[in-house]
Amino acid sequence: MALAAVLILVALDQFSKAWMEQCLADKAIKVIPGFFNLELTWNSGAAWNFLANKSWGIVFLSLVSLVVSVIVLFYLDQAGSFRAKLVLVLIAAGGIGNLIDRIRFRKVTDFLAFSFGSYKFPVFNLADICVTVGVGLALLFILRNRHFLDELAGHVPLDPGDAM
Repeated sequence: MALAAVLILVALDQFSKAWMEQCLADKAIKVIPGFFNLELTWNSGAAWNFLANKSWGIVFLSLVSLVVSVIVLFYLDQAGSFRAKLVLVLIAAGGIGNLIDRIRFRKVTDFLAFSFGSYKFPVFNLADICVTVGVGLALLFILRNRHFLDELAGHVPLDPGDAM
């Protein structure tokens, strides 16, 4: 079931990117003026274009992403709780969604653009949301329960109250 969730999220990510490439080919759409736009950009690096100007950067990022995705998928099968599976599903789906773009296009399609006054937040996509929420939940769960790392590794919590 968890693998199906990963595949569904990856498919949604790839569909949303392809759709936005069609809809936003030559324009941006103001959804909430001064706050949220749909705006097509491409990122040839990692988060916020890190390593974008390095010729070896895309190869390095793709290899790291592939290794991390394989490790996460391995642990997904071993995960000991629903919340551990949720974290791993989100991280795997986001990593794989952007990895597909890097392999196919040597860049990642981004289209969600937010502005806060004069500050423009870096443009992102559904895969980025998955990774960010997955990592954020993992950190929250670790802070709330030191045994959460055991759950990620496939150990079921001894105290039923720890599963919350």
